[in-house]
Amino acid sequence: MSTGGREAGRSSGVGTRLAVEELRRAELIDATIFTIAERGFARSTVRQIAEKAGCSPASVLYYFPKKETLLEVAFAESDQRFRDRVRAELSEFEGAGKLERIIELCFPDDHKSEPAWSVEIDFWAFADQRRSRGNFQEIYAAASSDWLGMLASATHEGIATGELLPATDVQQWAVAFAALIDGLAVHTRVTGHVDSAAARKILGAHLDTIRSDSSMGQVDKGDS
Repeated sequence: MSTGGREAGRSSGVGTRLAVEELRRAELIDATIFTIAERGFARSTVRQIAEKAGCSPASVLYYFPKKETLLEVAFAESDQRFRDRVRAELSEFEGAGKLERIIELCFPDDHKSEPAWSVEIDFWAFADQRRSRGNFQEIYAAASSDWLGMLASATHEGIATGELLPATDVQQWAVAFAALIDGLAVHTRVTGHVDSAAARKILGAHLDTIRSDSSMGQVDKGDS
């Protein structure tokens, strides 16, 4: 075999190995997300995650040496997937309709299509407990920046269409809206008095506080 042929074969072999490793890594992340959603992070074990992924605990630890790293990648991946889904959905809506759609996506009646709130809540708890070490806060900051940017962009569009009040402090409102979503997520998970429908109603009322008078009239007609 020529030198060029050997190099090509070697490159192909490396590419195949990397592709297999990426696939295995993705499978382990999916297994982690599922296990945390089912049991919670504190009660999840590396062995349970390995069983869900169909591999050995040693394989899990090969890719993710610490259990905390599994939570980091589970949050980063599940949150990115949700933001990508929201971004794709919003392309079909305009103005304040984008914010209305965000509310529906965050709190759907079908819990299988909602964000991975169990992963998110566990991640928040660990981010608070481990302020001095780990990548928790950095990972959350990156995800939060993208999410707030999405909310702010939709709000700016609603102002541009005349549906939302022009005097709205967009950045401050986006932070408040995101915080309300997160708080309601906790309530829907750990209390019995706030379900998805109630969460949507509360968020809708919050959105109404920045609607223009003409827009509110259109909403009232639509509800009647």
